Amino acid sequence: MIEASELTKKIKEDINKVNYKPSKNYIVSLVPGNYVHTLWEDVTPFLEKAVERSNGRWSLDALKVSCVEQRQELWVIFGEEDNKIVGVATTEFVHYPESKRVAIQYLGGADLEDWAWTFLKKAEAWAIDNKCGGIECTARFGFWKWLGKSGWNKAYTVFEKRFNNE
Repeated sequence: MIEASELTKKIKEDINKVNYKPSKNYIVSLVPGNYVHTLWEDVTPFLEKAVERSNGRWSLDALKVSCVEQRQELWVIFGEEDNKIVGVATTEFVHYPESKRVAIQYLGGADLEDWAWTFLKKAEAWAIDNKCGGIECTARFGFWKWLGKSGWNKAYTVFEKRFNNE
């Protein structure tokens, strides 16, 4: 098994492969469940499109409850200089029979390409700190151009068929 310090080093190496240089410094903050109500109006605009893409699996109200009850974690990304929110994400621990993972469930914001790697680095560290065997996400196809360059693998594709009653 690889030690946490070795994994952290590998994450930094993977991030460096993509020549990631953000235009400014970003802070990624985990929001405790009891503070979700305080921020929800501010983060909702960043999550709307992602929740719409769930094709009826989730609503913003259901996602809020999940974050308040700490079944998912709410993350806020903001500029260090102006404290302006630029992005929002949610993660969730997924327990498989043989592995525990952090799943990035929702991600949205302005200038994603500028702060996404800062968030991914923090999410990977969160997974390691919580003794997870990896990190995963379900994302639109465009994310592959970024993720494929930093140690992520395409594991599978999700197909769906929707019925009229949904």
